[in-house]
Amino acid sequence: MATSDYSRLLVQARTALQAGRIDLLPEIVSALDAEGSDAAAGLGRELRILAAQRDEPELDGEWIEPLDAAPHAIAYLRSARGVLVARKSLARQWVDGEIEERFSSGITARMLLGIADDARVTDTEVTLSFRGLTRSERLAAFDSVCRDPWAPIEYPYVPLFGEDRHEYVSPLSDWDPSDRRCQELDNGEIVLRRHACQMIAGEDLGGRLVYDPACSTGAFLHAIKEQHPGCRTVGQDLHRGMVERARSRVDEVHAGDAKTPAVEDDSVDLLILRFLCWGTVSRASARTHFARLASTVRPRGRVLLVGHTPVLLAREELQAHGLEVERCSGFDPAAGVFQFYVLKKTGL
Repeated sequence: MATSDYSRLLVQARTALQAGRIDLLPEIVSALDAEGSDAAAGLGRELRILAAQRDEPELDGEWIEPLDAAPHAIAYLRSARGVLVARKSLARQWVDGEIEERFSSGITARMLLGIADDARVTDTEVTLSFRGLTRSERLAAFDSVCRDPWAPIEYPYVPLFGEDRHEYVSPLSDWDPSDRRCQELDNGEIVLRRHACQMIAGEDLGGRLVYDPACSTGAFLHAIKEQHPGCRTVGQDLHRGMVERARSRVDEVHAGDAKTPAVEDDSVDLLILRFLCWGTVSRASARTHFARLASTVRPRGRVLLVGHTPVLLAREELQAHGLEVERCSGFDPAAGVFQFYVLKKTGL
């Protein structure tokens, strides 16, 4: 498939969605299918899913997700009606061209498939069975999720590729700090930054150390500094170009791998973890990094663990290393409900 052909169909899809013209999607999907490339097939599949979710089906059913497609878009949410299963669809920010990642961190009521029944996983796919919900049941169940920030949102599946079924991890070159890339990264975390600032608005961070070991552009630390000018922000990033981008936004910034923290153990009052998520590290690496970075938090200090893509650690894993889980999710009227872990270090 010629890149220009795919780009043209991509623009057409975004334009149709921006205008609310779902009726135009079948023709666009047919053109994508005719192209025959993996990229076109993937986009066509997501457009079909989005169109189907607009119909809000109420029937019991099954969902089959190939493991080399988007199993990381499948989420389980605990509600007053039981465990719900959802399948994310194309994010509004993607439709508007603000991000290239097709999914955002948020889940909306329309993405709910129903009440989870069973899941079968093979080497190539995951099959979910569920009990469908009426529109009113779906809205009520979603409302109960939004009102319970302690209930976790879990993403048990990740894409696996190749004969060795390996996880995808972005190469360092994906983080080259072009203006467009940096803007995209900042756009993808707008809701998370806003919610973080809401969570800590009443905290006294004067003289406190706030550390982000994978600070990227520094936007997250900068937002906290603007709200709490008396705190001391320290950033670190593996990509030297990102370090230079962040330099004007944080008090202190270092180049280096997060597994070698730029701060002392038991010194951090607020640890920001935004990189232990799909596409950035593997699950095994997420566990290793989390264990090491948890040791930098002082007793009674806190950890904010978030991700624009799914966080790779389960709630049970977060309760190790002397940490207590204070909340698991956040809600934003525009974005929906999303993973947002607040952890507290035990001790005096």
